[in-house]
Amino acid sequence: EGRPGFLRVDSVHQGDLDKEKGVYYINMVDEVTQSEFVFCVPQICERFLENVLEELIIICPFKIINFHSDNGSEYINKVVADILGRLHIKQTKSRPRKHNDNALVETKNGSVIRKTFGYFHIPAIAKNAMLINQFCQQWLNPYLNYHRPCGFATTKIDKKGKEKKIYKHDEYATPYGKMNNPAACCGVIHYKEEIKKISNQKAACPTARVARLQRVQSPPAAAEFSTNSIRIFSHADCQVQNLFNIETL
Repeated sequence: EGRPGFLRVDSVHQGDLDKEKGVYYINMVDEVTQSEFVFCVPQICERFLENVLEELIIICPFKIINFHSDNGSEYINKVVADILGRLHIKQTKSRPRKHNDNALVETKNGSVIRKTFGYFHIPAIAKNAMLINQFCQQWLNPYLNYHRPCGFATTKIDKKGKEKKIYKHDEYATPYGKMNNPAACCGVIHYKEEIKKISNQKAACPTARVARLQRVQSPPAAAEFSTNSIRIFSHADCQVQNLFNIETL
């Protein structure tokens, strides 16, 4: 529809080791602006997903219209349906064995989650999930939404009716830049107007959530990212492990 708020959602597992489960990442990507929000939980279940949805409502700079996921029980359940229903958010799901139904977030799983956190095992304990989630909220999510350019495809149809996706050099933009460019994103609600609406709800938010909301309103400058922080976005699993001081079994 040319406006933000249609989220594609998927989960990424950090792998098992000796029958011990690893942490899970909840990856949420907006279809239009490619705004991305990454969360980390020790288990993939209704109890933790409820907290993730509450966090998302606080930090998301636009109104959420649709919540699209696969047909896994972690997303298709009464708890999630109740939360989305009370917020008047429509819920849809992909068809079985049709990965292309959620292609955008699937590509982000590899280009963002795996390139940042790698494939090594991280034990699924509460401390590890909390440390990684803090990193995502303070560093990774601001970097993805304010500093990391995304490619926006242009569809061309040839004489035979075949569609081809073309990524032009001048159509790369950050999600924040996409939201603030009315010509590039038809019908987008301006970011600053949405921030004003969210700011009016500060009094009803707990102190910790107000602090997170303030970080969203003031996106960090690129200069605030240290050399070590930038390096973890490119490679080196060992650097991520040292940064978080992750406990291993």
